[in-house]
Amino acid sequence: MKNNLLALLPCLFLISCDSNTESPSQTLSLSTKGTSPEKVVKQWQSYMDENRLEQAKTIGTERTILFLEDIQTFFKNQEIDSLTTKSEFRRLKCDSKGEKATCYTSIKDLQYDEIYNDTFYLKKQKGKWLIDLNED
Repeated sequence: MKNNLLALLPCLFLISCDSNTESPSQTLSLSTKGTSPEKVVKQWQSYMDENRLEQAKTIGTERTILFLEDIQTFFKNQEIDSLTTKSEFRRLKCDSKGEKATCYTSIKDLQYDEIYNDTFYLKKQKGKWLIDLNED
């Protein structure tokens, strides 16, 4: 997933790391306790679409949080438009085995009318599914 997230870096150039506008979905809070991997992946994608990296950290493992902090540091001194993107899932299938899950997706970027495949890795920690980097 780290390679997949790195592939998103060019897209993040278009997105501000410090958005001052609050979207309606920012008022919603996801408690991942008892939530399915599919719901966590959808919430993650929503956060990433809206460039809400601080919120994304709340559903990431420690490795994922560190990666998001690297992204924030990289963009900290950049003058970047506060553009966001909108995507929708065409396919989302998760396979869970114990405390780990792998989710295979096909996501359509509505802004650029492109479809891409991605794989998300999750770990269950303290009863919560969290997005994880696949470095194992």
